[in-house]
Amino acid sequence: MAVRDGYYVIYHNKEYSLFYGKIENKKNVLILSHNPNDINNGFKLSYSEEYMKEHQFFTCEKEVPKSEISEAYKIKTYADYKGFRLYVYGQDVNNVLRLVTVQELSHSSKSDGKIRETLMEMGFKIFDVEKTGCTYVKYVPIDDPELELIEERTEIDISKW
Repeated sequence: MAVRDGYYVIYHNKEYSLFYGKIENKKNVLILSHNPNDINNGFKLSYSEEYMKEHQFFTCEKEVPKSEISEAYKIKTYADYKGFRLYVYGQDVNNVLRLVTVQELSHSSKSDGKIRETLMEMGFKIFDVEKTGCTYVKYVPIDDPELELIEERTEIDISKW
């Protein structure tokens, strides 16, 4: 299972990533695919074959009219891990997720201390410390039975893209 995070569209009944950037023709959008078979559907390579092979990925792209997009939405994936709602920042090739939480300092240092203690007992490490709080990180396999991934989907207006 791949963790999804970004903008997506439905084009000809298939889901594609939506390029988040400017293109010249304002009536079109640029969609991205990681399926080499899409080259046969009018997609072109996003990078040279040598570069993609060297960096072990594949991406192709196609500029399509907004009028041919049937749905457009943003997806943000979160993790529920042992009762904590956490940000998911990446998935490596071994299907290990980087889970992150930021605990802001409050006036109730007693509750801050308990949360901090619980996170440390769960195996989180302090990644960054600032005046306003701490960032904690833990690497967790995607198949961990205590991990639940939650996708939040927000519809977007492709005409304003």
